[in-house]
Amino acid sequence: MKQRAGSPEILIDGLVFEVQKLGGISQIFRESLPRLCDHGARVAVSTSGGLEQALPRHDRLQHIRLVDYGRLSRPEGRAIPVAGPVRRALFGSALRDRSHWIWQSSYFTLPPHRWRGPNVALIPDLIYELFPALLDSRGARLFRKQRHRYITAADVVVCISEATKTDLLANFDLRDVPIHVVHLAASDAYCHSSGRSRDEKERPFFLYVGGRDSHKNFRIVIDAWTTPFLRSQAQLVVAGPPFSDQEIGLIRDQGLVHVVSHVGRPTDAQLSSLYGKAAGLIYPSLYEGFGIPLVEAMSCGCPIIASDIPSTREVAKACATYFDPSSGSDLVTALEQVLTTAPTDKVRCGLERADDFSWDRTAASLYDIYATL
Repeated sequence: MKQRAGSPEILIDGLVFEVQKLGGISQIFRESLPRLCDHGARVAVSTSGGLEQALPRHDRLQHIRLVDYGRLSRPEGRAIPVAGPVRRALFGSALRDRSHWIWQSSYFTLPPHRWRGPNVALIPDLIYELFPALLDSRGARLFRKQRHRYITAADVVVCISEATKTDLLANFDLRDVPIHVVHLAASDAYCHSSGRSRDEKERPFFLYVGGRDSHKNFRIVIDAWTTPFLRSQAQLVVAGPPFSDQEIGLIRDQGLVHVVSHVGRPTDAQLSSLYGKAAGLIYPSLYEGFGIPLVEAMSCGCPIIASDIPSTREVAKACATYFDPSSGSDLVTALEQVLTTAPTDKVRCGLERADDFSWDRTAASLYDIYATL
C-alpha cells in the first residue's frame, strides 16, 4: 500500500455512538479521536439517526449527520445485520467526495461500494467466534456473519491486545494483511491520589465492575459469597447495568441481600473512589480482549483478583492474584488471601504497570498506523 503525503484523513462510521450508551468500544473512539486530531489528523464522524451518547469534540473533527433510516432494521438490539446494506448505500451516496479517505468503522460495518481509501478494521475481541454456544440467538448468528465479512474485507487490522491477535490468526486466514497491536488505557480520573482511604472500622468490600454477560462469569462471584468466611468478612459491591430479575432472585435465594449491593453506573470520579476504598477488584471473565478495569484498578492502587486468561496476564502481568475461572474454590482461596494478607508488593507492581498505558500513547500508535496508509 502506498504511503500518503500529509496528515491522514479518516472517515469514521460512528455507529457505535448510535447503539452504545457508554464504555466498551465507544470508549476507544471517544478517547482517541480528539487526540488523533491533536496529532494533525483530519477526522469526520458520520452517523445516521439518534445518538446514545455525545460525540467527542475537536476543531478538526467534523460530524456528518445523515438521514435516519429507522430503528426497525435493528433486531435484538444489534444494528449491523439488517442495516448493513442500507447503511452502505446511504453512506456511499452521501460520502462520495470522501471515498479516498481512510475508512474506519466503529462497529463492524463495511465501507460503501467503490470506496477507494484503505479499510481499517478494529478488533476488540473474538468473543462471538470463540463462544458461539453462549451467543446463539438469531441476532448473534447474523452479527457473527457480519463480523466475518468485516474482518476478511480489511486492508489493515488493529487488535487491542496480543491475545486478541493470537485468537484472530487462529480463526482467520489473514497472512497477507498487516496486523497491529495497540493497547488501551484508563481515563486520567483514575489515579492513586484518589484512593486507599478505606475506614478501617468499615467492613471491607470487593468490587465488581462492568457487564455481566455469560462470558463475564459473574455467577462464580455470587457463589463465592455463599462460603461462611466471605459472607461474614466482606461485602460485594457491583458497578454496572442494573441487576436482572434472575440475578435479584439468585441473590435473594442465596441469602445475600444484605451482603451484595449495586451502585449503578458511577462516574469516573466515583468509580475511582470505589477502587481506592475496595479490598480488591474481582475480574472473573472467561474471556476478554483487553480489560480496561484492570488498568483502572492498578492506577488507583487497588489489588486485583483476576481470572488466569491470556489477556489479563498481558495487561496485569505479575501485579494480580490469579485464579482458575472454572474453579469456585480457587476464587474463594484468592479472595481470602487478598483479604487476610495485604498485597503491598502487587499494588506497587500495579502502580508501575499502569504507567505503561495511556490514551495519549494509544492515539499516537493509531496515528502512526493511519499515517502510513
